[in-house]
Amino acid sequence: MLKSSLVLAAFLASATATAAVDKYKIDNAHTSLVFKINHMGFSNTYGVFTGGEGMFTIDESKPDSATVELKIKSDSINTLNAKRDQHLKSPDFFNVKANPVITFKSKSIKKTGADTYKVEGDFAMNGVTKPVSFDFKRGRTGKGMQGETRTGGDAVLKLKRSDYNMKFMNGENQIGDDVDVMISLEGVRE
Repeated sequence: MLKSSLVLAAFLASATATAAVDKYKIDNAHTSLVFKINHMGFSNTYGVFTGGEGMFTIDESKPDSATVELKIKSDSINTLNAKRDQHLKSPDFFNVKANPVITFKSKSIKKTGADTYKVEGDFAMNGVTKPVSFDFKRGRTGKGMQGETRTGGDAVLKLKRSDYNMKFMNGENQIGDDVDVMISLEGVRE
């Protein structure tokens, strides 16, 4: 009886170890947050946020239990034009002094295919928090150059800037209201 109890305990410990939740720290050097917005119908303007950090979890045996949290420093915005960047940091747009961080926190992640997921969560920017939903395409999981385990993927988040109190020059033949945020995320397992 004691022997079978020990075998069962060892089996349960082994099953628990193999079904563990993997925690990943976002690698800012290999994560990109790029946005696109229309400029008066003439062209699209692109920019990036360079100050991002966060965590995500993955349980391969329970993919719907995954989580993701992301924080972006709003003053890290860069459109390759210093004058425009200063205006974007002002109260007309991101109001970075009052709102220094943009955040996303998942509420639900559902596996929809072999490497695709539907992600829902709360996106907070410029003092406003709204629910958002987007598709995520996962990349591979494997060893990095130092032997560390990495994984990641890509998503496009569609926002309306007016939903986040950014109404400056919002109208016909002005700056577009629709913003595409392209996210390429990579993390290192802790």
